[in-house]
Amino acid sequence: MRELQIQALVSDENLGLALQDKKGDTGFTGYSMPGQLSSTLKSIKLSPEQFQTKPQCLIVYREGNDAETSFAETLANAGWPIECAPFTGYLKLLATPTTSVLPRAVMSRISEFASSRFGAGNMNATKGLSMAVAETPVVSTESFTEEPVLFGPDNRMFGVVCEPIGNRRGPVMVFLNTGYCHHIGWGRIYVRAARHLANLGIASLRFDMAGIGESPSVTGRAEQVLYTDDQFEDAEAAVDYVKQRFTGPAYLIGRCSGAYVAFHTAARNPNVDGVMMINQLRMIWDPGEDIFDALNFGARPLEEYKRRALSLTTFKRLLRGQVDWRKAASHIVNHGRDRLARKASPYLGRYTRMGRFRIACHNQFRAMAARNIPVALLNCEHDGSLDELAKYFGGDLSGLLAFPNVTRKVIPDADHNLTTEAAQKFLIDRLVAVAEDPYWRSKFRRTVHFSRCSPSRLECYPADAIQGTDHDLGSVCLRHLRFW
Repeated sequence: MRELQIQALVSDENLGLALQDKKGDTGFTGYSMPGQLSSTLKSIKLSPEQFQTKPQCLIVYREGNDAETSFAETLANAGWPIECAPFTGYLKLLATPTTSVLPRAVMSRISEFASSRFGAGNMNATKGLSMAVAETPVVSTESFTEEPVLFGPDNRMFGVVCEPIGNRRGPVMVFLNTGYCHHIGWGRIYVRAARHLANLGIASLRFDMAGIGESPSVTGRAEQVLYTDDQFEDAEAAVDYVKQRFTGPAYLIGRCSGAYVAFHTAARNPNVDGVMMINQLRMIWDPGEDIFDALNFGARPLEEYKRRALSLTTFKRLLRGQVDWRKAASHIVNHGRDRLARKASPYLGRYTRMGRFRIACHNQFRAMAARNIPVALLNCEHDGSLDELAKYFGGDLSGLLAFPNVTRKVIPDADHNLTTEAAQKFLIDRLVAVAEDPYWRSKFRRTVHFSRCSPSRLECYPADAIQGTDHDLGSVCLRHLRFW
């Protein structure tokens, strides 16, 4: 519990949220632990004397942690049948959920230990448990249902469909992973948003792309899946699934790396009917960029580095050797270089790397504008995603005016991950506004056929296009219908 609290403080400080929205409970990355649970966990004492039996035990310990190795020795001296294994990759696992790396070797060791001792052939210790395969679990309320689904090639992707009971309206919202956060989203935001939308009659799918959360990796793909073209294929498979399951438009929602996937998928796939990009740190990926740096430092704008450099706290940490000043200086230099490249790219065009990136980005936006699909940009007011937009559309973002299908909103007083309650509520409100836009009504219009014309001019038109007119359906002129 002490370690969790320390990590929470460090994480919140890095996010610019130190002591913000704290109510005394243990909280971490948008979650809070009730005080009663916290005190109960603190009161637990693990010692051999408290057990009436000596169960088989696997201890996965952190190398160099004397308390854990001492605990293992205590159990062994008391005659417990124990096995030990090192927790390789512990620190990488404890990184933020965006960059956390699963310790697959440790997970395999735990799985082998459990299956060899408590498998189907050795069930005496688990009397009363049913081994029957249950039906697909469905969460059902008065206004919506939630159902886990498998889809995509070989049904390899896992997701949850949240569907309203009764009439459905608006687009089907498809939530994409952020980094390695699984389908519930940072601070459970996707669950909250999906259920709130379902209460209003709007269906959604939240799912895990390959190598994230509940969806296994794909043989032949790189282990590092973020900012790769492979994720576009996964997103397209999700769009295909909701198009087959539901009638009506599909709308992609992504934050950070998920916004990158949503952007490229929407530009290249005509089945995508709209997209929301939240705090997108990259529009076009530079193959020469270090993925670790992009995930860990890209969310900070240049102004944030300036503010931290001038703060007394940073100076004290620098004296204590707690700040990697070389890495920080490198990011400041990179920010400055990007600003110079941004100013030069409109004039040098494809003769510079930034100029080529700018052309590629604008082509993506033109592709979406040609289909007239709504593109919503959401950015926190002090976020690195604003620097990214400025690269392609100018410091004042006036370049976005060339795309009338694009709207932009600023999220006030929020961190990059939208951790606080106010930030999450802002996002949910924006999703509701997008889903309830009258634009989507045309996507559900019924069609009627007119037979009183020559076969060469037989066309279909929305049924509500001629409602309220004085024309008889059988004699409506196609010229007038084209106006509608």
